[in-house]
Amino acid sequence: MLVRQKVIIHLIDKMGGESSFIRLTKTAFLYKRLVKSNKNDTFYDFVPYKYGPYSFNLHNELKKLIKNRYLYSLDKKTVRINNNLAIPSIDLQFEEQLRFFINKYSNLSDNKLSEHIYSQYPWFTINAAKIEKRRSMRPKASNLVYTVGYEGLQIDTFLNLMLKKGIEQVIDVRSNPVSRQYGYHKVTLMGLCNNLSIKYLHYPELGITSNRRKRIEESETLQQLLLWYRNNVEANNRQSILSVEDEIKKKPSVLLCMEADPNQCHRSRLAEIISRETGLMIYDLRRNICKTTLRKPEFLLL
Repeated sequence: MLVRQKVIIHLIDKMGGESSFIRLTKTAFLYKRLVKSNKNDTFYDFVPYKYGPYSFNLHNELKKLIKNRYLYSLDKKTVRINNNLAIPSIDLQFEEQLRFFINKYSNLSDNKLSEHIYSQYPWFTINAAKIEKRRSMRPKASNLVYTVGYEGLQIDTFLNLMLKKGIEQVIDVRSNPVSRQYGYHKVTLMGLCNNLSIKYLHYPELGITSNRRKRIEESETLQQLLLWYRNNVEANNRQSILSVEDEIKKKPSVLLCMEADPNQCHRSRLAEIISRETGLMIYDLRRNICKTTLRKPEFLLL
């Protein structure tokens, strides 16, 4: 069991053994931000949603914990500890941190807890179902050729990045859009993007097939593969490229693939073609982890 899953079970236990899904989500959100521990490095991340911060990954893993009988839910609104199974152990010092944290907020009603989060973390109100609850605005990026790789990012981290950067459309350029990591399979990603009013498009013909990628392990180098891509994709997929260019000019869009560093991914070669033909500058949304020297674009408020 993952450490973050153990933490969730212990949080519920210290909340009296039962919690509504909404309160558990908000409690986990505060825990992420307020409890300092090296065990939190891989804890759930959150994204602005209908009722403040939400974690699609957390709720996906709650379903797994329920399926494995560590937890159970009778009404789909609350989750409870299964007292017939032993609670997974954690360090005593860490458990004491959790107890102190829970006691700090245990006396707050659900409404008070929500108001506290809304006032302290206004970013997470941008998609609030009740417009009067919104205390911040969703940004809109200027039109450039944006690229991004999801490698190493939880799905909520990725989605939050899209919102913060003002991206309105994800253009998936993977040949085979599947992933062992939750959230990045085509159907799942499309649904999650739609939940946040982010449009999702897929152009598999602009990706590199798995059989050609295998050549990297045999004889070709990565740079040879990327050179092949640049020399072939333009000639063989003109209509698709023109379609992508049209989408990018209409609304802030990002070319999506897996690799974190654009220098190691075919999306950078595709971006070069689009940039040359549209006159738009290229900007990778995770530029801090690669060697690009492109200037930071300005962002506009809706």
